[in-house]
Amino acid sequence: ADTLSFDLKILDDRLEPAELRIPANTAIDLKVTNGTAAAAEIESDDLRVEKVIPAGETATLRVRPAKPGQYKVVNEFKESVSGVIVAE
Repeated sequence: ADTLSFDLKILDDRLEPAELRIPANTAIDLKVTNGTAAAAEIESDDLRVEKVIPAGETATLRVRPAKPGQYKVVNEFKESVSGVIVAE
C-alpha cells in the first residue's frame, strides 16, 4: 500500500499547520518544507524524528507508527516555533 503523506511547513513564527492530525498506529511520510531564510531543524523526541532542512528546501521524513496521543514538534534552531502532531 502507498504510504500516507502529510505536509508541514516551517515558517518564521510558527509551523503550518500548528496541529497536524495523522492516523494512529500507521507509518506516514512527513513532507517538511522550510519556508524560512535560514536552516531549520525539525525535531520530535516523542516520534524520534530529527532532520536539518536548508532554507527553502523540502525533506521527507518517515514517521513510525505512533500510539494515539499528542506529540510535540519543534524547530530546534528556534524553539519558539513549535506545533503538535495528533495521532488518532
